[in-house]
Amino acid sequence: MPSADSELRDNRRRGLLVVAAAVAPPALVLGAVGLLAGFVVGVVILVVVAAAGAAAVWALADRRAVVAIGGVPADLRAHARLYNLVDGLCAAGGVAPPRLVVVDDPALNALAVGRDPRKATLAVTTGILRDLSRIELEGVLANELVRIKRRSTLPGTLAAGAGPLARRVARRCDREEAVDMAAVALTRYPPGLASALEKMAAGGTALAHPAHSVAGLWLAEPTGAARGGRASVTTGERRPLPERVAALREL
Repeated sequence: MPSADSELRDNRRRGLLVVAAAVAPPALVLGAVGLLAGFVVGVVILVVVAAAGAAAVWALADRRAVVAIGGVPADLRAHARLYNLVDGLCAAGGVAPPRLVVVDDPALNALAVGRDPRKATLAVTTGILRDLSRIELEGVLANELVRIKRRSTLPGTLAAGAGPLARRVARRCDREEAVDMAAVALTRYPPGLASALEKMAAGGTALAHPAHSVAGLWLAEPTGAARGGRASVTTGERRPLPERVAALREL
């Protein structure tokens, strides 16, 4: 199983590839047009457009991703259990507390976004807050905080609003088994996350109006026929929830 450091390096590398995929097409097109005025002009245009585009993608990524998620900021009183669990896990895991958002949807799902672990956002649905026990919710939150700490959210956040090519490069491929193992190491209770994933598979993880730009950042598939007690339809980019549950049950 890869180390956390190797995952961190891989996620940073993928983040750079996402930025390159976002800025390369317009930079190459405009650079080619500039060649009509001379080689130097074309190269200068290419470099300027690429640099400006990369800066824009980096600067706007978090805002675009948060807007795409929707939802409202979690309320300290109404969502006291959420705040308490996140604060405890952050202290135990050495993670800066993320901004908390609640999405009004009966689906059972959660996600994290952010370029920087110190300025991340963690969103949960009202469905998952309603249906999971405290221990189960702790497992889900630990999973998302591990992804924040390892910068697994970086490629997908950068790809939000950056075009289909960038999103293809950023397709979620973080090692879910490794993230699950790290999450249960943080909570020290594997059955909690296993039970949570079982409930998610049974209750459905598909949101009513999922934004495709951040679809890959959700813990489980947010699209498809995953409502009314049926498990979500996967895209082939994720391990099915029952497989993840089985791996956790073996611990």
